This record gives sequence, C-alpha cells and structure tokens, in this order.
Amino acid sequence: SLADPELPAGWSHAGWGTNTPIYEYLNDGHDGSHSVKVTMTNYVDGDAKWMYDPQPLSADTDSDLDEDCGFTAWYKTNTVPHVVARFLDADNNESFFGMPNPELNDGQWHPYSDEFNVPKGTVSVTVFMYLAGDASNDGQAPYVETDDYHIVPYAYTGFDRPLITLTF
Repeated sequence: SLADPELPAGWSHAGWGTNTPIYEYLNDGHDGSHSVKVTMTNYVDGDAKWMYDPQPLSADTDSDLDEDCGFTAWYKTNTVPHVVARFLDADNNESFFGMPNPELNDGQWHPYSDEFNVPKGTVSVTVFMYLAGDASNDGQAPYVETDDYHIVPYAYTGFDRPLITLTF
C-alpha cells in the first residue's frame, strides 16, 4: 500500500478520551520543510499527540543493562505540553517515563532536551510531546508543533580534576 501523503513516514496520530484534536502535517519546519502540529479542541479529558514508530535500540546495546539516552526536539506552542518516553520490551509490554514539561514559549521555535534511563529488557523506544487540557496562554485553542526529534546514547561526563567535599 502507498504511504498516506497527509502523514509523515513512520508517524501516526494518537490519543484517548473525549476531545477533538486537529492533526496537521505542515510545510513549515525548524530545520527543513515539514513539522507536525496537534491542536486540542472540545477538551473534556484524555490527550492528543503525534507519535513516530518505536525506534529499536542499537544492535550493540545489551538489553540486560540500563542505558541512558538523550532526547532533543524543537517545538513551538501556546500552552505547556507534556513529554513522555515510551519503552517496549520483547513481548511488546510497554512502560512510560514522564520527562519534565517544556516551557511555554512565544510561538517561535525553541529547543527541548532532557535525558532518560532505558529500563532493562527494552528493545525499542519512542518519545512524544502531548496535549492534555484546554488552556492556552493566548485564549486560542492550545497547540504544540514539533520538529527535529533525536534520541542518542547519553554519556555522563565527570569532573576534569579531583574534588573533595567535607561535611561537618
């Protein structure tokens, strides 16, 4: 079957509850020609989001060990969206990790980044921004537009010199 021209490859709409989201695949982006946008209308409960296909962990990752990853994306919004990492294990069981909320911004592109720990046994991961509410900063329907998603292994860096701490 052919790909849906209204959806970016590997992406889909998702949500639950009583609400009427508007999903848009826009010819505007932070670093390219496209972005995805969800606008929440008629909100009673639930959420709405764009989601990309879960990404397999690298072949050299040992699924019996925890792994730290960094997530970055660019976004613009008139509300405070939420960010969640979703993990799938080999049996397709899912678990979630809530990340810090992005800040309300001025409707211009801003970066979001944070780190998360991938649980043992995870085979794939996806991170998404979602809306769950009807409040916006400008009196309009709340929206979040996103672009340039990246998940990369994260290596903590230590100090470049010895340090000592004394507690009395």
